Amino acid sequence: MQSNFASIDPSFTCAQTLEAFACTFCNFTTAFKLILHHHIRNLHLVENEATCKTVAKYKCRKCNYATYSVLLWFKHNVRKNLGINEFTNVYRFECTYCAFKTSQKVSLQFHIVNKHTPVDEINWFHCEQCDFKTKLKASLKRHIKIKHTVTDESEWFFCDLCNYKSQQERYLKRHKMYNHSKNISWYGCKECTFQTKHPSHLKTHILRRHTGPEAALWLTCEHCSYHTKVKKDMAKHVKVTHTQDGAKKSTQEIEWFECDLCDYKGKRKDNLILHKKMQHSDNSVQRLSCKNCPFKTASEAALKKHIARRHLSGKLLHECPHCFYTTRFRVYLTQHVIRQHTDAENIEWFKCGHCDYKGKLKGDLMRHVRKAHENAKMFSCDLCEYKSKRKDNIKRHKVRRHFTKNQV
Repeated sequence: MQSNFASIDPSFTCAQTLEAFACTFCNFTTAFKLILHHHIRNLHLVENEATCKTVAKYKCRKCNYATYSVLLWFKHNVRKNLGINEFTNVYRFECTYCAFKTSQKVSLQFHIVNKHTPVDEINWFHCEQCDFKTKLKASLKRHIKIKHTVTDESEWFFCDLCNYKSQQERYLKRHKMYNHSKNISWYGCKECTFQTKHPSHLKTHILRRHTGPEAALWLTCEHCSYHTKVKKDMAKHVKVTHTQDGAKKSTQEIEWFECDLCDYKGKRKDNLILHKKMQHSDNSVQRLSCKNCPFKTASEAALKKHIARRHLSGKLLHECPHCFYTTRFRVYLTQHVIRQHTDAENIEWFKCGHCDYKGKLKGDLMRHVRKAHENAKMFSCDLCEYKSKRKDNIKRHKVRRHFTKNQV
């Protein structure tokens, strides 16, 4: 395979390959001497007085962190003890085509390949087992390992503190750091009270909430007019809405994520995780409480929606530019404009794979499929004989028929 980052003169040729460095304790080999030393120290070095003294030279004074590498020790002190937020604005590498900046050279290289390299100049990496292709060799390796490696043949890494497992060791380390470490660093937004354990989540939050339209690097869908500031939002949009040729996905073509404890299924893995957390977790799961009433939920989005719907007063935030419709939720305004003010020829219709039905919104199609083509589970009211195929109808029924205004 060729690399998109190769900078060697194409006229240069060499008949010999680099001699590999071999471990004297096992079959491990590598082209880099530094990696061999790191391998031996981590796996084969016996803890004796000499090695303890070596480790002691690079110990953190504020925690139990220890390392053989002075570089890793220095990075730890900067990131963990001096505050990572003080260094987030130090960007040494800038893109010559746009306003993109980064603190890592490899990130700049990835950015240029992904954003500014013409399609005909890219060395595409193709999967031999499916139609997947990517601009990066590492992405192809990750795809093959996740999609085409038999589970029994793959080396699984298990968490010793919960049931989590992963095919990649770095994901296990990240899982343990974010979920089981007591010394985890929190990343706070300078514009609001938002906090997160993940630096990538902070970047996404800033893009969504605090980056203006003029300063954002907008991503536009190749198949429709959808555009977004966040790359993973675009990936979700394409996966849910479009096939590879730009057509709408039928019900059978969608990759569903199914719950192993009930009949729930969804198109997004994060929704399945949230479902299992809210519906099948024990009482030890952390519940978020409303400060204004007894309402509790495991979903931060559900809490925000509850507060906006029940406790915010004053002027509604979003107004329709075509009529007098107002709402506190931007998504409701978007749905309203599509339903009431968008011409039929400009609508991306969601077509049913079983009949001639088509809907203006994805939710309309999903409701149609559940009602007309699936043996949908019936939800029952525990206070009367009312039943419905939709859980939200049960909630609405109980609010209207069985609860007083103070109980809502």
